[in-house]
Amino acid sequence: MSNTKTISIRLTSEMISEIDEKCVTDECCRNDFIKNAISHALKSEKTPVSKARVTAVSYDDGKTWIDVD
Repeated sequence: MSNTKTISIRLTSEMISEIDEKCVTDECCRNDFIKNAISHALKSEKTPVSKARVTAVSYDDGKTWIDVD
């Protein structure tokens, strides 16, 4: 059994209603939904965001386009 700690957070009643709408089966509960959402957010946060850089710009025929790499 892993070590766990109980915490408390405050959610608006609207947010709780939205979570309940997503959890329409008995296998899904608020606790699981919130843990999965936090886990997903923590994993995606570690992914570096690549920086875009402009490689070419054209100003011909009155139309402008920018090529981004």
